[in-house]
Amino acid sequence: MVTNVVVLIVTSSGRVPRATSAPWISYRRVVGHEVGIHGLHRGQAKTLVDSFIFDSFRYFSVMHQVVLITADSVSPLEAGIAAEVFGVRRPELSWHDYHLALAAPAPGRVATAGGFALAEAHGLQVLRAADTILVAPITDFVDAPAPSPIISELRTAHARGLRIASLCVGAFVLAEAGLLDHQAATTHWRFTDRLARRYPNIHVRPNVLYVDNGQVLTSAGALAALDLCLHLVGRDHGIDAAAQLARRIVVTPRRAGDQAQFVENPIPQAHDHDLAKQLRWAIEHLHEPIGVDALAAHAKLSSRTLARRFAQQLGVSPGQWLRIQRIDRARHLLEVTDQPLDAVAANSGLGSSINLRKIFREQFDMTPAEYRRLHHQIGPAGQQN
Repeated sequence: MVTNVVVLIVTSSGRVPRATSAPWISYRRVVGHEVGIHGLHRGQAKTLVDSFIFDSFRYFSVMHQVVLITADSVSPLEAGIAAEVFGVRRPELSWHDYHLALAAPAPGRVATAGGFALAEAHGLQVLRAADTILVAPITDFVDAPAPSPIISELRTAHARGLRIASLCVGAFVLAEAGLLDHQAATTHWRFTDRLARRYPNIHVRPNVLYVDNGQVLTSAGALAALDLCLHLVGRDHGIDAAAQLARRIVVTPRRAGDQAQFVENPIPQAHDHDLAKQLRWAIEHLHEPIGVDALAAHAKLSSRTLARRFAQQLGVSPGQWLRIQRIDRARHLLEVTDQPLDAVAANSGLGSSINLRKIFREQFDMTPAEYRRLHHQIGPAGQQN
């Protein structure tokens, strides 16, 4: 069996020379014996470093090397997004010069959280060949620190000036490596509080899709990883290229990083039975002009006592809670009905369509109509509801 191996040329700056200055250099390893080395120009290389095995890969120096850090329990969604953007060959896009490799603490197959395995991953030494490093969300690295070899490689890559980005809860790995200290960062909205508590030196931004600090970037959860990956393409090749790739994979053109995450706001569970009854009553009457005073009157409590119970059991004020529920009602109506905006506003207790637009601009950085286009659900016959 013949395996292609790439030998890297490292210049005095520590970076791999680009296509215009370096011929590709390779050798073959056949049953453990090295045969044939060619293409090396005298004085061009300072040192030769570790060899890296890439299947069906030849012109190493002309490609932008993207390496995705994975491990068992990796999320298949974000790993698939990275593969779709950077791993799929796209000869119809002349600018698309990416090559994707997987890295893992232990080389071999990687078990995903979805119950299937990714193809063979390389060892962590492949990170030393990267132009861009992505850290996939790995469930095991949220509650426990990532293995020290990953942390060490990331710190080394950061010191060399490499671009490093985390997808979803991959931010916990960057945080453990100290790469987010005193910087803004985000992660999946369900874990932003945990990230902030564990790493108080990080300025956690819970309501954005991604944060670009230049060398280090972080994304929110799930499809926000796609927004970040397209943003990286835009940085490398321009926004027209990012939009072209978005059309190829049939997704909405990339969203701005400061657009809000679409956060679920389930009704908090009140331990007080009487308070729980008041919450249910309020949900049933959201379309009415009820406020804090009406809620307190129905509960037969003073406004101050009601506020204290909300703070103790729900962590928010009555006014904040009502606003959250009304926005969620409006989102639901936009997603599953064709009601006009005035009706959506009235049925969610937000008043008029003007107020509805104002709130959606503040909360999601988009209009209700734009939200509906993105999230309107499809019925069983393929028609929008």
